[in-house]
Amino acid sequence: VSQSRYRITTSMTWNAGANSYNLLRVTGLNIALAADDYWEIKIVCPTWATNPTGVTVQGTVTYQY
Repeated sequence: VSQSRYRITTSMTWNAGANSYNLLRVTGLNIALAADDYWEIKIVCPTWATNPTGVTVQGTVTYQY
């Protein structure tokens, strides 16, 4: 089975505070997908002095053919 890996990396600073959000949008990619392919999204957080509370992380992946 042949595998291709595409890694898109970026970093961002998340703003603290109520009702604040950050948007990351990556467009213009040209990556072929097959029926057995899958996406992985990985979020790496720093070591917190005090763990944050009330945090929500949401994501959307859109594939158009």
